[in-house]
Amino acid sequence: MSLRPVLSAALLASLLSVALVGQTANQSVATDLPSGPQAISGVASSARHCVSGDAANVHGIGFVEAGTSYTITFDSPISLTAGVASLGLAGNQATSAFGTPDLRFTASISGSMVLYVGGRGQAGCYRYKVEIQPRSRSVVETAQSRASSEVALVKPAKYPFRTLAIAGAASSAKHCVTGNAAKIHGLGRIEQGDDVLITFASDFDSIAGVTLFNFNPERGTYLVDNDTGGNLEPSLHFTASQAGTLALHVGSVGGVAGCYRYQVQIQGGTAPAPSPTPAPTFSDFNGSWSGTFGGESSGTVAFTVANSTITVTQPAQGDGILTLGAIGTNAEFFTRAPTGECTWTGPFLPGGARQSSASGLWSCSNGRIGTWSANRTPPAPAPPPTTTGRYDGTYDFSYVYPQPGGSSTYSLPRFFIVRNGTISSTDGTVAGTVLDSTAGTVRFTAPCWTSSGGTATWTGTLTASSPKSGQGSYTCQNNINGGTWRVSNGT
Repeated sequence: MSLRPVLSAALLASLLSVALVGQTANQSVATDLPSGPQAISGVASSARHCVSGDAANVHGIGFVEAGTSYTITFDSPISLTAGVASLGLAGNQATSAFGTPDLRFTASISGSMVLYVGGRGQAGCYRYKVEIQPRSRSVVETAQSRASSEVALVKPAKYPFRTLAIAGAASSAKHCVTGNAAKIHGLGRIEQGDDVLITFASDFDSIAGVTLFNFNPERGTYLVDNDTGGNLEPSLHFTASQAGTLALHVGSVGGVAGCYRYQVQIQGGTAPAPSPTPAPTFSDFNGSWSGTFGGESSGTVAFTVANSTITVTQPAQGDGILTLGAIGTNAEFFTRAPTGECTWTGPFLPGGARQSSASGLWSCSNGRIGTWSANRTPPAPAPPPTTTGRYDGTYDFSYVYPQPGGSSTYSLPRFFIVRNGTISSTDGTVAGTVLDSTAGTVRFTAPCWTSSGGTATWTGTLTASSPKSGQGSYTCQNNINGGTWRVSNGT
């Protein structure tokens, strides 16, 4: 069988885009401000499933039209990771989204959706609930018409169903599909560098794809093929660009009913030693954040993060918390107004620029929903290092001596010396230190150059600007004969 070269996988790291009906810009969510993410309320959609180790469980959700809103919630005693991948075989499109673990999004493409659930390396069990809210029929019909047109290809007749299309024994028994919905098969976890070959034998014109999902880092890749295997059979052959859980999607071109078997061959792939990823800390996200929100209302959003505490100022007063996870950091906060409450959720992911940007979803108690995004105000640049050496120099020194009938000023050129925080003079009579290298405060002793004699205490400040200078006051012994002093032209 002739196989085409390995196809490069498309990156799906961005969050699933949310398609919402916009309202007028002057509407504000502040006056319709929801309760937090629900745990499962009512009856679960699934029985109990269990996970352990690195591999995620794969659950086929079914075919989801563009514009469909969906909510997936979980009930589990362990901390879960969850995400969805939607693969549109007809249009060779894919999107992915990661949850906390709950997911609340609106599908931006039409495709077969897979739910991936992991246990963050822990062993445990869970149930999940799926709630689907279809979009209006006009949107659905448009999407279906587009999907139909994309696969209306003129092709040769299909040869009768024959298992010989697969070299060797099949990996699966017979499966059948019809319509737009693809059948989904969980193939387990593969490692980076694994060579994967999936071949098919069918009695119809089939189309197939795979989604490879990894929770750490949050990344998904995909591959779609139609006829590479010959006789209108798909063939998927690739080298895994990352480790992750693999799901196979098999559909029908044009929605024609048919049945198929598949064979999976996986070779190579020694799991690489995991590189340590520094755990995020609360301080990575501290600061002032501001941005915009849109959807069924629009406006500005602003909040501050101080360790685990979030304080909201726009679009209404509110508060929330920041939580640290093995994958990333998630925010949940609330805004409250007399007429209602809104919940805002979204991920803050560590690493590079993601430490200064975030995005997510909002929903209000009156049913309005939308998206938000914000950026952190860059912190002020750190001041240059302050050392006592910044005041180093030899200064002209002058002091004012008050006396009856007026004051006299005395000057001593190139007399006052500062070196690495130590103060002295050319004649050795001055001794002191720079007390505060940031503020430039100084204290030194020198003779009381007055008729009273003795020693004086001199205090004041120095400046590091050019030319360096300083000033202060002095008091002689017994608190008499005080005056002022200045230094200038320090070099």
